[in-house]
Amino acid sequence: MITRKVLMKVVSHSVRNALRMVRGSEYAEDGLVAARITDSLFSGKFVGAYEMGKSTGSWGSGDLRSRVFVACWAAQDAKSIPGDFVECGVNRGGMARAVMERVNFLPWTRSSIFSTHTPEFRMK
Repeated sequence: MITRKVLMKVVSHSVRNALRMVRGSEYAEDGLVAARITDSLFSGKFVGAYEMGKSTGSWGSGDLRSRVFVACWAAQDAKSIPGDFVECGVNRGGMARAVMERVNFLPWTRSSIFSTHTPEFRMK
């Protein structure tokens, strides 16, 4: 059985290590801490696409840069697969907007986004 004293030592040690990692990191955002991060998150076409997605208000005041980057990367990779592009559960469409801005959708005959979670949201 784990005693409270042992648990406190382990938790405290883990927290101290996590804080050391954050202080020495180049990137700490949205729960991701990295010692080295590619400049691609802060340059080129991705920056404009990210800002377009963020402007929808989908993720509030937070930043989801790494998640959006992965979504754009995956969509870019999926472009080589024949068929339509569909994203479900889009809320206000921030991620979809960033992907559409970053990825050239010409190979797809259609691209669609669906959200049933927020009925109060209306397209303007």
